[in-house]
Amino acid sequence: MFVRKLSWPNIFKSLSILFILFYIAVCGFLYFRQNYFIYDPERQIRATPALYHLPYQEVELPITTQSQKIEKIQGWWIPAVQKNAKTLLYLHGKGANMGKDAERVSQFHQLGLSVFLIDYRGFGKSEGAFPSETQIYEDAEQAWQYLIQKLKLNPKHVFVYGHSLGGAIAIELALHHSQIPGLIIESSFTAMRDMAIRTDWWASYIPLDFLLTQKFDSRSKIKMLRMPILFIHGTADAMIPYEMSEQLFAMTTSPKKLLLIPQGDHDHNFKIGKAQYMEAIRDFVLHTPQSLRDSSP
Repeated sequence: MFVRKLSWPNIFKSLSILFILFYIAVCGFLYFRQNYFIYDPERQIRATPALYHLPYQEVELPITTQSQKIEKIQGWWIPAVQKNAKTLLYLHGKGANMGKDAERVSQFHQLGLSVFLIDYRGFGKSEGAFPSETQIYEDAEQAWQYLIQKLKLNPKHVFVYGHSLGGAIAIELALHHSQIPGLIIESSFTAMRDMAIRTDWWASYIPLDFLLTQKFDSRSKIKMLRMPILFIHGTADAMIPYEMSEQLFAMTTSPKKLLLIPQGDHDHNFKIGKAQYMEAIRDFVLHTPQSLRDSSP
């Protein structure tokens, strides 16, 4: 039997082929499964507005999918005590569900605001499979339409609040609704590409621009917005560095303000810097032009 003699060139060639095959397999896996690295939804609702003594209504919004299937997303409408109060459409981040933010939005209600928050498809009691960027944008749009079309709210009185990933969703929504009076973007990032490079060392060694389907590219969108924007970020945020909010702030051409919470983390700025946090939101929603006179951090 003829046996090929092993040599370093042959070994190197074989290893090179194996490496290329492995590299292609990894790229394919990341392309088709990246959603599972980005989103961290939870089905169990661990808290509701009732825990904070807030009267609220459970809302179901139908979404028609590309296959013409009807899927419903869950929302909570928390009306203010005073009629004709201004409203916050609250868009949460990539993990858990809206129950995680029940305490936070209770603080907004104390400011005299109505609040509407939703779970995107795949989160909480909302129907649908695992989330995707396209679906989440559709869900946010449906929430906006519910407030304007169903509840007949004045769009000039509906502010949009996005926390973390919700900030990118709020920015996308604002691109399509110039009548939004203002955005509040807390603890958000510049683009998913930037986050991948920051958190995963191997991201610099793959064709990220080609593979990334969940882009959430606030960097390229923020400069197109014309409504006032309030950025909030904790200086001790270990998940998303506050420098990303500084970058978004610098790229914003509309009226703007940046509030940095000393020692604030990713999820608890409303507790750590409560006084300045609540004052900034109250001034922004109730007195937007005056609150943005000094736009420096």
